[in-house]
Amino acid sequence: MTIKNIVIIGDGHLSFTILDALLSPSNTNRVSQYNIFVVTYPSQRPWLPQLAASDTVGHRISDFSSDSLKVVLTGADLAISTISGGSFDFQVRLIDAAVAAGVSRFIPCEFANDTLNVPVQRRIPRYVERAKVIDHLRTVSQSNVHLEWVAIAVGVIIDEALLDGFLGFDFEWQSANIPGNGIDEFPVTSSQRVGLVVRRVIELWDQVKNQFLYTAGTLTCAETIKGILEKTMGTTWALSYSDSEDCVREGKRRIEMGLTDSGMVLFERSILYDHRLSASDSFRSRNANQTLGLDSEDLDTVILQTYRQHRSRARPGCGCD
Repeated sequence: MTIKNIVIIGDGHLSFTILDALLSPSNTNRVSQYNIFVVTYPSQRPWLPQLAASDTVGHRISDFSSDSLKVVLTGADLAISTISGGSFDFQVRLIDAAVAAGVSRFIPCEFANDTLNVPVQRRIPRYVERAKVIDHLRTVSQSNVHLEWVAIAVGVIIDEALLDGFLGFDFEWQSANIPGNGIDEFPVTSSQRVGLVVRRVIELWDQVKNQFLYTAGTLTCAETIKGILEKTMGTTWALSYSDSEDCVREGKRRIEMGLTDSGMVLFERSILYDHRLSASDSFRSRNANQTLGLDSEDLDTVILQTYRQHRSRARPGCGCD
């Protein structure tokens, strides 16, 4: 059965980049070969790409209860979740509602690091919860022949991670503090490529169904990013290094102080730079880019575009000129 009706659950950056990839690149009126609907809470409106007509993408609202989700998912050939928050129970509710609505294909909200990596799970317990979601999908698909799934790991979404400081790089002061040695590689992908990956998965569904795909744009390291930033900006960046265990200890300290979000950021950052976790191994050994017909990303171009985006946001006197 062909994929025609697609429901995207959520209305953030991931939803936007997926929509952007599924709409044709027409300069006047962006349309799609698919019937696309975005599910949001009642107070939200879909965030549409530029030139996308409001009637090109449908809008369905839900309170995200099981009954409400079943209604908004009915008629979909594919449901794509872009909501990463919530407990295991919430993610399972999305899957079970899709099954109840007769949805035959499901893409869970992964689009990040390797959920299935056991050392990473030990460091960040919520990765255990995410892995349980994949286990639930496998169980459901084995017991229900009508549900197929694909999970997509892309590593760090590097443009967003540079702009919000997640990687530890500070555009204002051209400096970075890196836990580790700066040369250990980790997987990265641009936000634009995430949408392209989803589009290719849809186009090649029968070849990739019921798999956990590793499809980063490229592998890189802090020193490489530093070099590209220096070339792009024409400035010298100062990198300092610390033990990755210090990053973990500081993360724990912040969580104990009640600063959960900032503590978790440090935990997440530590897994990128800590080679002992082997967090990038599956992106090398099980790279799905060839299967999807995708070349590696040009990191120089991605970082140049990211810097231009930063410049457009920057305040006068920020030190970015």
